[in-house]
Amino acid sequence: MAALAWIAYQLTTLLRTWRPVSEQPLGEPLATHRFRLGTALGAATTGTLLLWRGLGAAGPDGRAIPTLHLLDALNTFLVYLGFTLVLLSLLALFPPGGLALAGAGTAGALTAEAALNAGLLGTAGLVLMGVGASGGGGSSDGTTSESSGGGAESAPGKGPWQAGDTVEGPARGKQLRFPNSRHTVSGSGSGMVKERNSVIMRGHEQEVARDIEGIARGRAEWVKKLSRYRINGRTYGVEDNGTVFPDSGPDIVNLNRIEYGALKEIVRARGDLSAATRLTRDPKFIENPEAIDKALKIYNGIIP
Repeated sequence: MAALAWIAYQLTTLLRTWRPVSEQPLGEPLATHRFRLGTALGAATTGTLLLWRGLGAAGPDGRAIPTLHLLDALNTFLVYLGFTLVLLSLLALFPPGGLALAGAGTAGALTAEAALNAGLLGTAGLVLMGVGASGGGGSSDGTTSESSGGGAESAPGKGPWQAGDTVEGPARGKQLRFPNSRHTVSGSGSGMVKERNSVIMRGHEQEVARDIEGIARGRAEWVKKLSRYRINGRTYGVEDNGTVFPDSGPDIVNLNRIEYGALKEIVRARGDLSAATRLTRDPKFIENPEAIDKALKIYNGIIP
């Protein structure tokens, strides 16, 4: 909204100066003016549509942007924005960037205003990159992007947790990491479908994080027969790279290939079954409507 207010101010100024700029004998000021006007109009239109799209009730059926990955997206955006501002600071030093941003000067000459713009843009870019990098790495619900090793990157408050050498089982001496994003409801939309799939119910990621911390500190029971750690009624396995995966227990549901595939389609459609066309065309879903029903309940936060 603040950005749209600034764009509106720029549009007002550009429209008020349309006639004086059009009377300039040189074509460069007119071209720059119209370029800035077109950019501002496009930004205002796109920004207004995005803002309108983001407003509305929250929830599976609402239009509001879900907060599940909002913090992660914001951190990533800040890094990209900072990098962009650093590039703009370099462009502000040289034509045509210096002329477009400073609004004055001759070709090949560096003006004081252009140097000031470059300094401000560069400083702002470095600050934003620092803020984004220090807060990045995970999302607000504890899910993270998949890595080539099948694990997940660490996030603030989500590990990794260093397990001591006295811990029994495969966790001994390893850095334990939060489960792969495919084990969360929101991450199942891009997760790999396997024969057996365990998913953490939405809103219980913090409990899982505390369980993993308990495993690292030796508070979990190592069930050698099952090759699982048991803590707070839930069981977990540990991969060779230290990534933990949920196995069973309260607020952890297990799905077969069809059920997980249905959940994947529902998540991609943001809960709108009419948009999940594959559910009505793929024979394996048509022949197993109970799988769709189970997946929809999980998406809506209901334990089937």
